[in-house]
Amino acid sequence: MHELKLRAADYVRMEEMQTLHTKFCNDYAANTSNPTPNPTPQPHPRPDTRPREPRQPRFTRYAPLTVARSRILDEALQVDLLPPPRKTTTPPNADMTKYCRDHRNHGHTTEECKAL
Repeated sequence: MHELKLRAADYVRMEEMQTLHTKFCNDYAANTSNPTPNPTPQPHPRPDTRPREPRQPRFTRYAPLTVARSRILDEALQVDLLPPPRKTTTPPNADMTKYCRDHRNHGHTTEECKAL
């Protein structure tokens, strides 16, 4: 009879632990899925309106290229070395005879591109 009481007590403890675990999981899920809104919204930082100086090149001397920049760009894109460039808008006063394959717009050639 004593063994039966111990076994029943074990089952009661297991049920209580399972109930507590379920309650904890439900409370945790409710708190994480519906976070309380921030009572005082943080102000957005003001945009930096100071004029910026143009970025200087990282190095002062570069090795001369023996192949056209457009060919290097094509090969780098073919082997997925670079992500495909995003198309940028063509400026209104751009030279329509020149086309940049990196920016995919008119105004300068790929060889004249300062981004490459």
